[in-house]
Amino acid sequence: MTWDMSSTVSATVAVAGTLLGSAATYLFQRNASDRQMRVARDERYWSQRLAAYAEFAAAVTDLRRAAYDRWHRYQEEPSGNAFTAARDEYYKLYAEPRNSQLKLRLLTGDQNLTELAHQAVEQATEIKDAESEPERAKRGDHAKAGALHLS
Repeated sequence: MTWDMSSTVSATVAVAGTLLGSAATYLFQRNASDRQMRVARDERYWSQRLAAYAEFAAAVTDLRRAAYDRWHRYQEEPSGNAFTAARDEYYKLYAEPRNSQLKLRLLTGDQNLTELAHQAVEQATEIKDAESEPERAKRGDHAKAGALHLS
């Protein structure tokens, strides 16, 4: 009987060890899988934010350029076709940084960044309202500096 009891205990210990090993392996694999999914999600999120930042920077730069062009064409001939075309291009480009600004707000919870983005757009739009070349240059420098604060 000692032999049978010893065999039963050995078999029970072996089964319990196998079950414990399987459970531990499952838990470790599950933790590793969860960690990999979090890392992949974080990398996607970072990539989306980086793309939104680059899109916003390009849109604000284009708006600033269009505001310069609009200002210059107005100075040349306020009722001319060149001014009308520059004004239309400016208004077309105005929507792009606003849309990009919304993406930034959705992708980041950083209120400071959202405010800086808003200010960058506002400063770019002020260029067109300058009364003189020195004022236009000053507003342009101010808008460029505002956009650089985002980086």
